[in-house]
Amino acid sequence: MQTGNEKDSKVVSLADRSSQASKESSSNAAAAKDEAFDWETTMKRNAENASRMKNDRNKANKGVIRSYRLKH
Repeated sequence: MQTGNEKDSKVVSLADRSSQASKESSSNAAAAKDEAFDWETTMKRNAENASRMKNDRNKANKGVIRSYRLKH
């Protein structure tokens, strides 16, 4: 039963609460990400990971070739 004093009610709507929280967090997070994001460090980290993975694959392939005696 609704009385017309919805403001005095202690019932909290989860839908309203989540939409307000997501709006606040998205605006704060977007501002923080833009300031802290650096393309150069990301590209450097990607290049280091790519070279490390390439070396690891080559090392693993050499081990497989040796263990299965694929090359004479």
